[in-house]
Amino acid sequence: MSDMPNLWVDTNFARSARALSSLSRLARSKGFRVVIPMPVYVEDQHHERVYRGSAFSLRRYDEFLDQAGISLLSFDKDQATRVASKLAEWFPTDDAWQSAKRIAIGREGRGRAPMTTDWLIAAFVAADADARVVTGDSGHEWSKLRDAERVLSHDEAIGWLSSQPDARA
Repeated sequence: MSDMPNLWVDTNFARSARALSSLSRLARSKGFRVVIPMPVYVEDQHHERVYRGSAFSLRRYDEFLDQAGISLLSFDKDQATRVASKLAEWFPTDDAWQSAKRIAIGREGRGRAPMTTDWLIAAFVAADADARVVTGDSGHEWSKLRDAERVLSHDEAIGWLSSQPDARA
């Protein structure tokens, strides 16, 4: 990670190139780095491939991210360990963890449930001490970060970034 604080982007926000570009420009001017975790990159790229069909260009897709100054994050073992620790802190029993995952996917009852990409990203953001996340998702996965006032809608992110001092050159 860089010395700049991270502003993470969730899939539902990453789909708007215009909003993503303007957010990144403002974030950089304030000393923040906009980051897209690999699962979001995969999910958004799949969406673009399906939406655009044969017109999809991976070169143009990646050039947009580079030109907008958006960083891709892959995860290493140390980060994964911090995330697993954060999840264990949030959900100290398997029952609590399974219940939270069932709520997120709308499954009632008991039993095991899969972890959503949003849970993964929320835990990574939580483990990144100075980070915020931009998402339009009001799902249960974001509740811990929302309680800590670290989840921002697009408009909230613009307002929050605008209130930050300009980055030093």
